[in-house]
Amino acid sequence: GQVIELPYKKYNRYNYVVMVNALDGKPIRPFKTKLSSPDTLEAEACDNIEILVKFYLPKSNNFFDSKMYNRSKGIYILGHCYGYSPKEIKPLEKFSVRYYVLNLRKLMLSLTRQILSERVANVINGLLLNEKHNFPEDVKNNFDRIGVYHLIATSGIHIAILSQFCLWILKKSRFTPRFSAFISSFVILLFMALTGFSGSVIRAGIVTIISNIGILIFRKSDALNSLGFALLIICLTNPNAALDIGVCLSVFASLGI
Repeated sequence: GQVIELPYKKYNRYNYVVMVNALDGKPIRPFKTKLSSPDTLEAEACDNIEILVKFYLPKSNNFFDSKMYNRSKGIYILGHCYGYSPKEIKPLEKFSVRYYVLNLRKLMLSLTRQILSERVANVINGLLLNEKHNFPEDVKNNFDRIGVYHLIATSGIHIAILSQFCLWILKKSRFTPRFSAFISSFVILLFMALTGFSGSVIRAGIVTIISNIGILIFRKSDALNSLGFALLIICLTNPNAALDIGVCLSVFASLGI
């Protein structure tokens, strides 16, 4: 299969989200899985990988519903790679949009770690780029203790600030409102891609883009219709996204507002 997200290390294990397109050398209908390995597979984003994998179903416990969490990400089965498994890594020959977006995300994460201390970089990357794998646990607990844990989630507030900032800059530069709305929508799409298209970001991004489209066609967007359309798009791409607590909180919070 092909590695479709940036690999990450957590709990001393290397994790790779892979789109599987063949089993035992036979082409199949592609499906997404997450592979874990005690050793690095030395595979980068968009590399094609061939390796021996043991598949297993996610198991939940009293503290974490692994099955529901993975289904919300479009993953129904997990995989384990043994350290001694022979593997073959084939770099992507024909570059794609996904390749450039993932490598731009990787560059931004790397630059943050080079400029700031590891702890501060992990917090910044978690807040701005939705990189939660290395987010310090004590910082999470502090946010939770004072009742602002929702600020950790990359969602509507980030999209709103980014969109309004773009519109303000372009307005000061004397661009037309329609051109400003178009550029703002493009920047939001790029931000959605850089943050991994999480449910809450998609919801906020689609609502904001619809608002910008209203500017382009000289119509005022309706908040309730925009929210419903965003939820429809999310569930069309992955019906199990409704199991993601982040999506539920984001939608109901917006509905309440």
